[in-house]
Amino acid sequence: MYCPSCGSESNGPFCPVCGSAIDSSADTTRPHGELSGWWRRVGATVTDNLILLVPTTVALWLVSMVAGSLIGMLAGFALQGAYLVTMLVSPRGQTFGNRIVATRVCDLATGGTITRRQALWRWGFVAAYSAITLLNNPITSSIAMMIAVVDVLFPLANPLRQTLHDRVAGTLVVRQHL
Repeated sequence: MYCPSCGSESNGPFCPVCGSAIDSSADTTRPHGELSGWWRRVGATVTDNLILLVPTTVALWLVSMVAGSLIGMLAGFALQGAYLVTMLVSPRGQTFGNRIVATRVCDLATGGTITRRQALWRWGFVAAYSAITLLNNPITSSIAMMIAVVDVLFPLANPLRQTLHDRVAGTLVVRQHL
């Protein structure tokens, strides 16, 4: 059984993670499928970053020439966000990186396609700590880097293999069997 509040596996009347009561008569089986492994997630992220490297660099360079480097960086983030949000709200729920490693992003509660709001929260969380690392403040940059490391490693300790940005958005990454 799975907790209807946080999605963690539970065999008792209360969730061991969040403490919520679990109705044993309710259908709490998860329709999502097999959870994605950490290395698949890394592979999808690296692939998407490689795909976005040239367009982001070109956008950053062109906009920076016209409007300055800060606006150029914002244009780069916006381009990445547009790609990620557009791809994840599609019926497949996959970026090109997800397609290559055979994973998809789904709604934690339903296993279905995520909403635009979920995709924006998911991307926005990562964009926020990424943007903070670009500031010339060693303290805030260090804090943002620590958040980034915890975000990336969180699936290794989370029973649903979620990152922090998955938890913020209420999403899950599962294997896409062909």
